[in-house]
Amino acid sequence: MPALEGTKLVSVNLTDLAQVKASIDTSYDDTTQDAHIGTVITAVSDRITQYLGFHTLSATRTETYEGRRFERVVTLDGKPVTAFTSLKYHSESDFTGVLAEATTSYTVHKRSGWIRLDFAPIYKNNYFQVEYTGGLGVDATAVISGYPEISLAATMQCKYYLQRRDSMGGNITTGAGSTSFESEYTLQKEVRMILDQYARR
Repeated sequence: MPALEGTKLVSVNLTDLAQVKASIDTSYDDTTQDAHIGTVITAVSDRITQYLGFHTLSATRTETYEGRRFERVVTLDGKPVTAFTSLKYHSESDFTGVLAEATTSYTVHKRSGWIRLDFAPIYKNNYFQVEYTGGLGVDATAVISGYPEISLAATMQCKYYLQRRDSMGGNITTGAGSTSFESEYTLQKEVRMILDQYARR
């Protein structure tokens, strides 16, 4: 269940200008389209973030989650978790004056971005306030280095977008030697296959 704050998942650029231009042509040095390509990178990165189902921008967040009675797992909106500050538990969503739980009362699974409670929530309504740092990286450089497969998927999708930007809606008839697209623009199959290894389901 997503955080009660209800914010859209926050994305970071998952690739950069150099990677995308190299995928188009290793000798591609035209700079007149750099601004447009940058816009495409941001848009594609956001779409991939929503597909993955978690914040990709690494940042410190304070989020509130609602849990079911006796349910012992809290799934965070950001992963992986790189730093964990506190977990608070209460019967209401107002945490004013509520103290943090002892660190011995739960286990943080940092890579997967979820918390295993070592106690059973007993209230009819159960709320958890979590302060943590999580996400793939603070910028494209960090993602390219730490998650090269995800960055590759983003690069592939950007190239695909640029190839068919005049035919987003479906079929297009082209001349000999050109590419023909027969369906509406969407995430490519191979891109999805890469992302599904990381996506939250």
